[in-house]
Amino acid sequence: MDLLQLKYFCALAKNEHLTMTARELMVSAPSLSLTIKKLEKELGVELFDRNGRDIRLNDSGRMFYHYINHSLMLLNIGIAEAVKVGLKKKELILSLIHISEPTRP
Repeated sequence: MDLLQLKYFCALAKNEHLTMTARELMVSAPSLSLTIKKLEKELGVELFDRNGRDIRLNDSGRMFYHYINHSLMLLNIGIAEAVKVGLKKKELILSLIHISEPTRP
């Protein structure tokens, strides 16, 4: 299971529409479908009920979505915070370099 599969799953779970989700993710519909099927195979459970072109989250999918969506939100917060700390550190270093530069007569 990888992060891309989880992101694709969450997007499809929100939209419950394969073509629209594929367009949103800028991938082909067959590629999205294959990614979801691989995820389901790895989990050993179907996450969606499929009826022709209709795709709906099933009970397993809803439970999985609850936890994965929350996990991805926490991951995004963690990334943003790490970047923020890194930028503050760079600003501090730049400030120190600027302050410590000798002035010319």
